[in-house]
Amino acid sequence: MGVAGNLLLDSFYVSRAALAASPSAADGVPPAVEAAARATAAALALRGAAALRAPPGVGATAAVLLHRFYCKVSLLAAPPATAAAALTFLALKLDEAYDPASSSRRVLAVFHRLEARARGVASPEPPPEPGTAAFEAAKATLVRTERVALRALGFILHVEHPHKLVLQAAHMLALGDAGTATAWALANDCLRTPLPVLHPAPVLAAGVVFLAARLAGVPLPEGAGGAWWGVLGASAGGVADVAASLRAALARPPPVTLDVVVDRGRGGGAPAPAVPRAPPPAAATAAAVAAARAAAQRFAAAAANPPPHGDRKRPRSRERRPSPEEGRRGRASRWAPPP
Repeated sequence: MGVAGNLLLDSFYVSRAALAASPSAADGVPPAVEAAARATAAALALRGAAALRAPPGVGATAAVLLHRFYCKVSLLAAPPATAAAALTFLALKLDEAYDPASSSRRVLAVFHRLEARARGVASPEPPPEPGTAAFEAAKATLVRTERVALRALGFILHVEHPHKLVLQAAHMLALGDAGTATAWALANDCLRTPLPVLHPAPVLAAGVVFLAARLAGVPLPEGAGGAWWGVLGASAGGVADVAASLRAALARPPPVTLDVVVDRGRGGGAPAPAVPRAPPPAAATAAAVAAARAAAQRFAAAAANPPPHGDRKRPRSRERRPSPEEGRRGRASRWAPPP
């Protein structure tokens, strides 16, 4: 049985303190609202992957990437529905389930319906048709959010899921069919919480199996130095934290939150624009970007106002032209009889 995750690839983990100091919290989003928005985005990603008939791992990968994404980017910059569509679009490519001819259109159509259903709209409007301005705007937002996520995550996209370890541990501990089904459901419920960015897959699997055994009434072997979770490479503290967090999430499921609005305290305070934005560039990068923009503006101005035909200068050839004397010598030698 595998124990620990790949530390070189699956290395995106944060502490509880770092999770509490997220960009959304810095923007004034309450912790309860952030937790609800994260859960909503993860649920949309799971449902969207199922509606797209993608492989089972696509939705789970998208949910984990969403939690990592919101550790780097604020909810005010990327709303849950927008981020869920973009990260599912990215997970399709990671799982090689991407069809360049129709994936963007299908992803936009599926998440358009899912968002309308989450808002309780009885008869939603049809998704925008390809070729229209609305479709091009939605596609541009999808691609821009995906690029922001790639930059924010540093292109570290490997995700190790606990499901395989959950099945192995459930079989090893003889949880039975009911206990195994409960453990599988709890592993899916983990994806709606920030647990995948707090603990690696072995610790998640151990906590899930521990809680499933308690709910199913199956006794588990215990003992100092010989606990069963040591086979998975987990600790008692990590198992207890995962089990307690899952139990609390099941007891108080968060509401559906699609719109995150923060009162800035300035006469009602308008919320920040829900447009994905990248982190501010460094000073050298900003200067390079400004110089490139100035050059592009000069080029556009020159192209818009070309000089008259008579004022255009013919380009000078870099080859040295022969003098008249050299030309006469060449012609004379060319027609001279052979020796």
